[in-house]
Amino acid sequence: MHGSRGPFPQDADNERFVRQTPGEITYYQKERYQNDKARECHRLFKISEYESQKNINPDRAAGTCRWALEHPRFREWYDNLYDDLLWISADPGCGKSVLSKSLIDRDLSKSQVHTVCYFFFKDNKSQDVLAIALCALIHQLFSTGDMILREADELWRNLLDACRSVKAGKTICVLDALDECRDNDRKRLITMLTTFYTNCTPGASSSGSLKFLVTSRAYEVIQDHFSENLQSLPSIRLSGEEENDRIRHEIDLVIEQKVDKLASDLKLAAGTKDKLKHQLLAMEHRTYLWLHLAIEEIREIYKESFRPHSESIQSLPTTVEAAYEKILERGAIRSKDKVYRILRIVVGARRPLSIAEMAVALGVETSPPSELKLDIDENYIAAHLPQWCGLFIFINHSRIYLIHQTAKEFLIREATVAAANNQG
Repeated sequence: MHGSRGPFPQDADNERFVRQTPGEITYYQKERYQNDKARECHRLFKISEYESQKNINPDRAAGTCRWALEHPRFREWYDNLYDDLLWISADPGCGKSVLSKSLIDRDLSKSQVHTVCYFFFKDNKSQDVLAIALCALIHQLFSTGDMILREADELWRNLLDACRSVKAGKTICVLDALDECRDNDRKRLITMLTTFYTNCTPGASSSGSLKFLVTSRAYEVIQDHFSENLQSLPSIRLSGEEENDRIRHEIDLVIEQKVDKLASDLKLAAGTKDKLKHQLLAMEHRTYLWLHLAIEEIREIYKESFRPHSESIQSLPTTVEAAYEKILERGAIRSKDKVYRILRIVVGARRPLSIAEMAVALGVETSPPSELKLDIDENYIAAHLPQWCGLFIFINHSRIYLIHQTAKEFLIREATVAAANNQG
């Protein structure tokens, strides 16, 4: 490939060039045109910020996610030399997106044999559309080398064609949070995946194999859509006593790590640290999301105390929903109207807003009817937003995100109940 050297050879290539025939010159120009066309086509597929959408998820702690990584079905899927499909499902807050990020960045990337492509679905306009997800997969696939774009009637066909190319090698596509894809697109994608899996030939190795790994909540509607076309679905479901014991053990490891860090940050005595570990380890129904909320609640309790060694965490919320209620109550005490305005905008937005967009939205929301005032300072908003809304939101690369999909569901449910009470 000649890169950006221009339409004709230069410098040391001039002597060779003047000896070229017109036909050779035409071939050279045609080759450059095809390369430029391929680059432009590749650029057009970059319509989402799929890298940052992955990277907002935390890295997995050492010793965790083994419930999936060591599962016989995962090992079988990983070792297969032919096209394959695997669905991993679990309840909210159990670390599915953390698992997906780890698979992409660490576990599947250890081998140089695989090309790993991915997309993280989310319940917003920029992340819940099937076409956007397929464009992201194709863009990543073409980024790995000099792939040949083929004409296709649809993006799915384009993706399959590209992965079956001899140059593509072995490709793995990770699709996270299928439950957050919009309903019609999710059903279409499941139909595509099940048709793909039905056409897989076990034992047939090829130089261009393709595997899909899909994660989601264990919703019955997703199970039903898969079952419409597949009698037997290769899947891993985090359920039952054995699997729940496994994830509880993994969360115990994270408790140890997080309490150690908290004790270091707040200069807690060894006895206080050990007491806190014991209390957290004794709690039932733990998930990664609950632990994150609980640790931040404990941090606030200890920071405000003269005697952290005497503090009890018996009043700590025991469920994620109870934790959300407490965060909302704390925000309401500080400034109920302000907090509710911001959260309504965040929940109602069709995609994550930038700080500047939030400043404009708040300007519109708080302006008097007679005059539009767009004078809210975005730097002021950025500095105070986390303080106002607590753990409900976080800021990443100047964009505002809800901590988790369950937070959005909780806030919508709260608003619905409040509206019903007002009408009554």
